[in-house]
Amino acid sequence: MKFDKEKIVFYILPVIMLVVIIGCVVVVGLSGKKSFFNYAAQIKNYSTANDLSPALVAALIKAESGFDKNAESGKGAVGLMQLMPETAEFIANKIGYKGKIDLKSPDCNICLGTEYLAYLSEKFENETTLLCAYNAGEGRVGLWLCDEKYSSDGVTLSYIPFDETRKYVERVNRYKAEFERFYFGK
Repeated sequence: MKFDKEKIVFYILPVIMLVVIIGCVVVVGLSGKKSFFNYAAQIKNYSTANDLSPALVAALIKAESGFDKNAESGKGAVGLMQLMPETAEFIANKIGYKGKIDLKSPDCNICLGTEYLAYLSEKFENETTLLCAYNAGEGRVGLWLCDEKYSSDGVTLSYIPFDETRKYVERVNRYKAEFERFYFGK
């Protein structure tokens, strides 16, 4: 089979150029303001320091803020991990945090957010229950665990009574599986 160099250049070169252009668009898109890649090192460092799964923390951030460091909820939660200012203050005091509490600062938010998640993980060993506590509040989850309609053993939830929290847990678990598969391994 004889190859015509002109035809190869005419057909192959545009395909190569298209692949390069698409690659550039993907890389620029992934490295934009609301991207996991902007915070991957901080997620890994603070997760590891708090004995947390980096995939879980990345998934939680994706579910909470979509990696938008300036996100603010209608209830007053701020930043990547959607921390309430009172919660951030509580955790900062608990760990002796010396920096300025700026919840729109990715470093501060991930630091305090992972510390809060670690604090909750000491109270709620089951990951589903932990995520419920992060989303619905530890007091509310404590009440659910005491109610036989929601928990048979007082440790794990057999039923999550809030639709929003149930969907949140499902979303975080789906994102966690993606982060484990593509970035952090399992």
